[in-house]
Amino acid sequence: MRVRTLVSVFLFVLVCSFAVNAKQLVVMIDPAGHSQDAGRDLLDGKERGATLRFAEELSKRLKDEYGVQVVLTRGAGEVVLPYQNASFSNRLPVDFFIRLQLYSRGNRLQVKPKIFLYHLVFNSLVDFSLHNLDLLAFLPVSQAHFGNIHKTKRFGMEIKNYLSADNYKRYFDCLGLYGLPLKDLAGIQSPAIIIECGICERDQWKQLVEPLVKSFSFIKDL
Repeated sequence: MRVRTLVSVFLFVLVCSFAVNAKQLVVMIDPAGHSQDAGRDLLDGKERGATLRFAEELSKRLKDEYGVQVVLTRGAGEVVLPYQNASFSNRLPVDFFIRLQLYSRGNRLQVKPKIFLYHLVFNSLVDFSLHNLDLLAFLPVSQAHFGNIHKTKRFGMEIKNYLSADNYKRYFDCLGLYGLPLKDLAGIQSPAIIIECGICERDQWKQLVEPLVKSFSFIKDL
């Protein structure tokens, strides 16, 4: 399978997005897996393919709902190198970074899906302290998230509070926001979270797209 980097794609999106509307918000969606990493086994297929379809549908809906520019970190058949997503998201830069992950909860009848929300925290006492950062200077991977960590937490809690509403409890459970040392978010300066969904039926992620889109309503005020 042909290995391609995303350099030309991101540069094209960068030029076009800012040429059309310099103030347009940019959301980056990172579906788990790539051409050399199929990810976890799902009920039918692998995480790699399902998360890409999930990301494509979420991308379309976010554009329609909020008029934001959405960039996917990969397409089918592409390889994502370590810290490649962080590099491109910082250069663009993006206003919100979302990583999508899926796992199988088994094939039991009438089992609700679960949504877990995570953000990057290495040490809560250090990470949430007041930092005088020069964002134009090189930042170590372990410190890149310091500048927006409070905004990240606010975004995550906005999503959590919306998805935890009583009208959704019969359809899915939402847990988090958990702060963990997550390598998939390391090096990213923009607000960044992981949304991990546990599904128990094929394509059950589709019923989560609409609630997730609605939970991002706060981006209208960014």
